[in-house]
Amino acid sequence: MIMNNQYIQYSLDKIKEWVRDSLDQDITPKEIYDAIKDAVSEDYYYHKHYASKTYELLCLLNGNAHLSCNKDESSNEVKTESLVNSEGQMTDNVSIW
Repeated sequence: MIMNNQYIQYSLDKIKEWVRDSLDQDITPKEIYDAIKDAVSEDYYYHKHYASKTYELLCLLNGNAHLSCNKDESSNEVKTESLVNSEGQMTDNVSIW
């Protein structure tokens, strides 16, 4: 656990260092805001894409083929809103494994 805490502190220190460095340069607060927002957004959509594909495969492996058809063809992502609550926990008793 100490290793994890050290890594967390290292990451937070790097964020502070990056902000200080950005403020010392000719970078506007809006540019800093946009860079942070872009990084978080890119990370979110990257993981969302692969989570959707993984969820669809798990549904198929469990014989829940009807769930794999419940996707938005334009985005190619499985619609899981009714199956996952706001904390990311499964609802409606859908068995992944």
